[in-house]
Amino acid sequence: MNREKLGQALVKANKITKENLKYALTMHNKIGGDFSRLLVKLGYIVDDDLTATIAKLEGVATVDISSLVIPESLVRSLPREVIEKHNVMPIKRKDGQITLAMADVNDYDAMEEVKFLTGCRVEPLLAPREAIRKSIIHFYYGEKDSTLSDSKENVDASLESIFSGEGASLAKLQKATILLLLEKEIISKDELLRKFSKL
Repeated sequence: MNREKLGQALVKANKITKENLKYALTMHNKIGGDFSRLLVKLGYIVDDDLTATIAKLEGVATVDISSLVIPESLVRSLPREVIEKHNVMPIKRKDGQITLAMADVNDYDAMEEVKFLTGCRVEPLLAPREAIRKSIIHFYYGEKDSTLSDSKENVDASLESIFSGEGASLAKLQKATILLLLEKEIISKDELLRKFSKL
């Protein structure tokens, strides 16, 4: 989707400010990538609001993937690498048609690949990127997902112990920086824990 069109729509809907949009456009010029995802990464908008705005602009239907019970056999009908590469999740298959939850309904490569692999027509539905990611984690990394939660608790405890005591002002800045890096997914919790263990 055209980034200016999306940006203006979000400003008009009071989802982001003009200043937010200006900064995001500047950042996007420097680093490229998915503009809508950048807005979420910058913390200007939540995934659900972004998805609703894009759906309205594109004239497409959305799906709340978190409320669905997706058959494992349906998920397994597509190669895992295809699902992860395109960030999609099959949610229904009937009468020669497969319904695909997608973070980007204009990802024609994904639709063509799924069509080729299944021999089915593809019905794309827009879903929040984070919701699809969580669904993928549920199917492929179920046990690891709980480990990540444990890691978060360990990281929080480690940060609390490391950044308490002397040098409080600097410590607060360091802690805030690390938490921000984690929140923006620039570094992972596991990477942070490994680094801590080497100190």
